[in-house]
Amino acid sequence: MSKYRFGYDTVKFHKIDPANGLALAGSEVDITDDILRDTFDFAEEDGTTTDIYSEMNNTPVISFSEPGKETISLGVMEVTVDTLKEFIGGDIVVGGGGERTWSKPANVANIERRLEIVTADGYQMIFPRVKVICKKNFQVRRNNIFVLDIECSVLLPEHAGLSPMDVIEPAP
Repeated sequence: MSKYRFGYDTVKFHKIDPANGLALAGSEVDITDDILRDTFDFAEEDGTTTDIYSEMNNTPVISFSEPGKETISLGVMEVTVDTLKEFIGGDIVVGGGGERTWSKPANVANIERRLEIVTADGYQMIFPRVKVICKKNFQVRRNNIFVLDIECSVLLPEHAGLSPMDVIEPAP
């Protein structure tokens, strides 16, 4: 097994089961085949350090450090009404002829999901709770497509025993 992580095998969002914080059965949204090339990133911002000094000393007496915010960002090429509702919110209404209309929500929806990523070499990255912000990036031209730019902020899970992020190494 390589010591280097690369690529992905699957990327799935799930609604969060309020009873235990795990994936809600039957809520899986698999976007594996719909991620726009060169848009998928997981990054941690620079953290902060606060040094406390005594008045007459140039060396800190104590220092506090906090990690930076973790963000997953990607572009999704599937822009169906179901995908719009999943990542932006709003409602879908089915008309008399079977046509489906997505209506944008009046305000930004608070969408939280569980995110599970499996890398190309079998490692699992599990984020029990992420806040999903989605922006429409509709490039209306003959040589480009509509894309949803999704940014997920890693949040602290609401259930004891769950970590904000787990990385699972496969058995040899």
